[in-house]
Amino acid sequence: MRTSKIIFLISILLFMLGYLVYFYNMQNPFNEVEWSAHHPGASDRYVEFTPVLKSNNKIKLGPTVGADYAELRFKDLNDDGVKEAVIETEVLFPRGDFYSHERHVLEYKVSQIGQLQFILIKSEKLGESF
Repeated sequence: MRTSKIIFLISILLFMLGYLVYFYNMQNPFNEVEWSAHHPGASDRYVEFTPVLKSNNKIKLGPTVGADYAELRFKDLNDDGVKEAVIETEVLFPRGDFYSHERHVLEYKVSQIGQLQFILIKSEKLGESF
């Protein structure tokens, strides 16, 4: 009985740790940037994200990038100390419809004149699923 309680507590702690890591990767590390989410289709299946200046949402800082069931995360993929914006398909529970797995990576740069910008450095299709 006691070992089952210990196993249960360990599994809850592991779940919470996983959730904290997931939540940490979703936090926007760029204070002056806001990510505008759009659903251009008839449903909310396809999601597009656009980096805009937080103080003036009309100023785009990079391209609009989207994917089926897209989520936005921030990860340091090239170990330079600056996180990249990763927009990719995430389906936790398959819904039974056809969709394509996509992954797009936007890199944060400051131009020579000091303007913030995001540059699309990778865009790939990872396959299709039902």
